[in-house]
Amino acid sequence: MDGILIEQSLIFALKKMMKKFLVIGLFSMFSVALFAQQYSTAIGLKGGAYGLGAGGVNLKHFLSSGIALDATVGGGANHISFNALFQWQSATGLTDGLDWYFGVGGTLGITRFTSAHPVWGKQSSGTYLLGNGVIGLEYVIPDLPINIALETGPYIGVLNAPMFGWEVLWQFDIF
Repeated sequence: MDGILIEQSLIFALKKMMKKFLVIGLFSMFSVALFAQQYSTAIGLKGGAYGLGAGGVNLKHFLSSGIALDATVGGGANHISFNALFQWQSATGLTDGLDWYFGVGGTLGITRFTSAHPVWGKQSSGTYLLGNGVIGLEYVIPDLPINIALETGPYIGVLNAPMFGWEVLWQFDIF
């Protein structure tokens, strides 16, 4: 019984944290859009195909030329997740503003399944950890502070997530 109360408290705290992150993110988005001279940080939305942690509010920040951190906080009816990726990005050479990137990282989340899942079997509540890989294309729209991206990559369960899968994600950011 104590485990259920602790888990419900964690879920409530994470949901509260996500709301604060969204407010801070929106404020940051307007600050970055108004004062940035180049694309160094962007905030937006990421979504995609079925999978734990597939989308949410996204923040991408370049640490240096071609090296970025990409973080997404999201969730759904049965989970809350945080995904972080270390990415290497470079121009494709095909057209101005079109880059390709690849990266590695992980997803940490809390889940609560109460019924049998057709692929993974019966799941219980708890935390999970996934390893993620990604490769994608990003296009910065000329003369607008907007970029769009399409990415794909594998994920594999590392802790409390006996699964392997492949995600296809889209991303829309303002910088």
